[in-house]
Amino acid sequence: MARAWPVASAQPLALWLVPSDTIRTQTLAALSTPGHPFREALAQACGDGVRVCDLESVATLTPQDFDAHAVVVVATIQSFRVEDADQRNVYAFSGAFEPHFRGLPAAALNARCATCPTPW
Repeated sequence: MARAWPVASAQPLALWLVPSDTIRTQTLAALSTPGHPFREALAQACGDGVRVCDLESVATLTPQDFDAHAVVVVATIQSFRVEDADQRNVYAFSGAFEPHFRGLPAAALNARCATCPTPW
């Protein structure tokens, strides 16, 4: 996927879903470790500045990170399947993301929101 990303557009954002927390931890370590074959493949396809994070730390990335670097977010499939809505933090509002949408026209935001499934 990363190799086929259009060069003239923004950097790719990938959601890497894994089946368990153990594999999530291992995948985060592999993708974050210079010299590991997984990290080297990412670097070869997207450059050395690839950002790798989990759901808990994705909010620390700035709009400039997304503009300048490929981003890989590693999460478990279960993160999106929690039955108790109070525990489904992946869908929770976060003010940390406000800068990512600053400057977009309201019509663009409303159009995007209208096509998104409601998680509750």
